[in-house]
Amino acid sequence: MSRLSPQRVRNIFASLTSRSPVRSSNSAAASRAAGAIEGPGSLCIVRQHHRYEIATRREAEAYRDSGFVVDVIMLADPDNPDGPRTETVEGVTLHRIPGSRTKGGAVQYLIDYLGFMVRSGAMLNKLHSTRRYQVVQVSTLPDFLLLGAQPVRARGAKVVSFIKEPSPELGRTIYNNTKWDIPLKAFEQMAIRLADMVLTVTDELRETLIDRGAKADRTHVVMNGGGEEHWTVGLESRPTPDPEFFTVICHGTIEHRYGHDTIVDAVALLRDEMPDLRLTLCGEGSYSGEIKDAISAKGLDDIATFNGFVSHDELIDHICRADVGIVAQLASEYSHLVNTNKMFEYMMLGRPVIATKLRSVSTTFTDEEIEFYEAGDPESLADAIRNLRANPARRASLVDAAGNAHRTRTAWAIQRERLITEITALAQTSKWWKS
Repeated sequence: MSRLSPQRVRNIFASLTSRSPVRSSNSAAASRAAGAIEGPGSLCIVRQHHRYEIATRREAEAYRDSGFVVDVIMLADPDNPDGPRTETVEGVTLHRIPGSRTKGGAVQYLIDYLGFMVRSGAMLNKLHSTRRYQVVQVSTLPDFLLLGAQPVRARGAKVVSFIKEPSPELGRTIYNNTKWDIPLKAFEQMAIRLADMVLTVTDELRETLIDRGAKADRTHVVMNGGGEEHWTVGLESRPTPDPEFFTVICHGTIEHRYGHDTIVDAVALLRDEMPDLRLTLCGEGSYSGEIKDAISAKGLDDIATFNGFVSHDELIDHICRADVGIVAQLASEYSHLVNTNKMFEYMMLGRPVIATKLRSVSTTFTDEEIEFYEAGDPESLADAIRNLRANPARRASLVDAAGNAHRTRTAWAIQRERLITEITALAQTSKWWKS
């Protein structure tokens, strides 16, 4: 693939965003003011992933429960190439299309993303002919997936851009340079300008998007609030921590930016002082090999368990066996704008949380709800582990305070209502709304 010059990116971007966004004469706010919102509808989520992730599933099921007929367009499972291309899961229809999501360089990512955009856009347009979608939610990344939704937008559907990660900051964090800033900023502008509504996950990221041109009255926060029904059912039958050990856990994608090496270094500092300390890691990613090597190099194979990718049920069991959950993101332009799902998952499962003191996290939770430590500092993390190991009362207090904060401020039950209120109001302004 030839390299895109900055001027060529600007020209492409200008041609794609020169038209004013399609608007209805009735705003979502006006629809809400008119009275109760109810009625049947159809909605599609586009997400470039082969797993029906909890985040996508909880959104799809929230839409289903509010009366929408819901489709999800996603990647086919590379581990099950002969699997069904269409299937229904709990009343939501999944449409799987061939494609890859290679863990490679920026150019390979772009090739994979462009391929999915073309194929998903074609399927979306075909489905719309019979579904008559009122709303299409495009869950980024990549931001330019919004391009694939423009044909159905022109045919009367409303398009929502759910920006869960800031791509310019993420690009600088992953590649440790700014060479991709111009295209990534252009793609983010597509995600903002080619949508009738923008959703995002923190107040910090919302303000950032507004600073970059998003309309404040069309940009809303729906946090990564968990989805309790997928985590807390049947907890009474789950395992509990082994009292002979003190186990800390970290789960999720394993990339350098998530700070797993800080965890390994902190455990190495504590192993002689705390012979009962155990580390559990669950997940996979491009940094998995480095973390496995670090565990062996530091002589931690006997106290650290690397489980790789595990099923949802297995993950819940691992968390329930742990005494503390760790969220170890490194400090960066990216990490100061987002929160991680795992933080909420530990809270839902009654585990105290140790987390880096990042801007988005520390404005959401207090020192009485999370044990904070300095990002990227193994000694600071070791101090936090040591403190919680020696202080069961502090652990119990964190669980109670964070659990209450989550239930009253960040839980999915609260975020769900925000989501449904905004989306249903927007759907009412669609050409295809069934009054």
